[in-house]
Amino acid sequence: MSSSPSLVRPAFHDDDLASTLRDASEEVLHQAAFGVVRVDGQGMVTFYNRFEQHFSGRASETTIGRSFFDEVAPCTRSRLFQGRFEQGLAEGCLDVTFAY
Repeated sequence: MSSSPSLVRPAFHDDDLASTLRDASEEVLHQAAFGVVRVDGQGMVTFYNRFEQHFSGRASETTIGRSFFDEVAPCTRSRLFQGRFEQGLAEGCLDVTFAY
């Protein structure tokens, strides 16, 4: 019996990681062996997976609905990170994976 594609655990080396993460259920994202943080167009956290919770020491309850760049990870307020995010929004193309 094979697994459905939606239940395949994401791997950081996947060729099309952005699409895999975008299309995955929260259940699958929680299984990832790396941090997954989803933010909306205003930079507000909408999802924070278990790996990231463990890695950062922050429960999702303390991150969901908060500003990623100002409250959750202020170290990412840089041209490299926040700048790419804002550029992607402006260009309408934001399927970006950050190895940070």
